[in-house]
Amino acid sequence: MLSFRCLRSIFCVVLLTASAVTTTFALDYVTVQENGKKVKREGRIIAEDTGGSFVLEERDGYWRVFKPKEILEQRSDDKAFMPYTHAEMKKRLLLEFPKQFRIHETKHYLIVFDTTLAYARWCGNLLEQLDTSFLEHWKKNGFELTEPEFPLVAVIFADRGNFIRCTEPEVGNAVAYINAYYNQMTNRIVFYDLTGLEIYGNNNRVKSSSLERRFREIMSRPDSAKSIATFVHEAAHQISYNCGMIKRFSSCPHWVSEGIATLYETPDLDNDQAWSDHIKVNPLRLKHFYKYVIEREPLLPIRKVVTSDDPFVIVSSENALDAYAICWSMMYFFHAKQNNELIRYLKMISQKEPFLTDDEFKRISDFEEIFGNNWEELHQAYYKFMGTL
Repeated sequence: MLSFRCLRSIFCVVLLTASAVTTTFALDYVTVQENGKKVKREGRIIAEDTGGSFVLEERDGYWRVFKPKEILEQRSDDKAFMPYTHAEMKKRLLLEFPKQFRIHETKHYLIVFDTTLAYARWCGNLLEQLDTSFLEHWKKNGFELTEPEFPLVAVIFADRGNFIRCTEPEVGNAVAYINAYYNQMTNRIVFYDLTGLEIYGNNNRVKSSSLERRFREIMSRPDSAKSIATFVHEAAHQISYNCGMIKRFSSCPHWVSEGIATLYETPDLDNDQAWSDHIKVNPLRLKHFYKYVIEREPLLPIRKVVTSDDPFVIVSSENALDAYAICWSMMYFFHAKQNNELIRYLKMISQKEPFLTDDEFKRISDFEEIFGNNWEELHQAYYKFMGTL
């Protein structure tokens, strides 16, 4: 979660001057200088700025930013842009990752892993369950979403040590505080085996029942709930950005993107998958919400996060918990009490294009267009509802 914001801020520095976002069906070919080597890439240019920099969306959904000094050759043809098939992307991933990594394939996901196949399969089943539940839920609520255009990639490291070593160049110091993240540029979720099942290695002689018992033991631990929540949270981000709900790097308020993810993260340790597919109260977020309200007596918290994403700038762990408790409580409240308005608002957000930034006045006017401008009445209804949970 932290890395998501860090990555966004890093790349938006390059692209805030974007003057146009284009949709093209042609295939663009670019030869660039990368680390002293000539590299050929193909995809579709989705954004350009006045200085000649552009964003290329490759056929695996990976976004790459190129500056004029890096570009050696550029051309396009009439060949239609087509995402890689699962087989094509699988081949590329095997070349990209070290030999100890294998790939577990599901309907929508390619899971790259160097831990046990048992854990990769468990993750794959949970990801598919989440994907199906997510799309069906919003469709029933009147928001017609689409199947992901690209095969979705999830990367699992065997342990936290490897996770830190391999991802620190990508997320920086934030890696010390996170167990998983979704990267809008690569369009991948990255995490590590939180169960420790890698102790069994890849020995096929180990009975699956032994692995299942070990897994159940770990999932019964009190701290497992947080691990499951983190994994599902980041997976929900990935689905949100691949089904038409939010465009990557668009001016989507953090309370919306994080609110959606927190709506799904509640674990269910009585379930075989440690997660169930219905929206329910998130006890960890609710507990912190009550603590936040009682101890800090916030003034108009809804207006605060609607106006600005500043509350999500991590100053301390307590600050982060405050922000996520508010965005979860808002999303849960609107989902339960003003669902028609919420769907209209989410549809509005889904139309926002990448790299174009809304100021606080636009954010407020968008919100008030759907939910009205009586902030005091809204907060009263919000607090009354939260008090019933």
